[in-house]
Amino acid sequence: MNRTERKWFLRQPKHFKLDCLRSAMAESLGDFIALGNILLDASISEGGISSEEIDQIKIVKLQSFVPKIEI
Repeated sequence: MNRTERKWFLRQPKHFKLDCLRSAMAESLGDFIALGNILLDASISEGGISSEEIDQIKIVKLQSFVPKIEI
C-alpha cells in the first residue's frame, strides 16, 4: 500500500477499517498483518486503532478453530 492509499485508508470510519481487518483475517493472514501494522503504526488521532481492538478480531477468529465442548 503506498502513502496515498495509506492516508485514504486511515481517514475511513473505524467500522470500515475493522470490517477490512475481519475480511483480511478470513482471506489472508499476510493481508491482516499488513493492515494491522498500518493501523498500529498510526496514532489514534491519525486514524489508527488500538491493539486491544485488533487483538479482539484475532481472538474471535482463533475461537472459531476451537471445537465447542458441551457439558
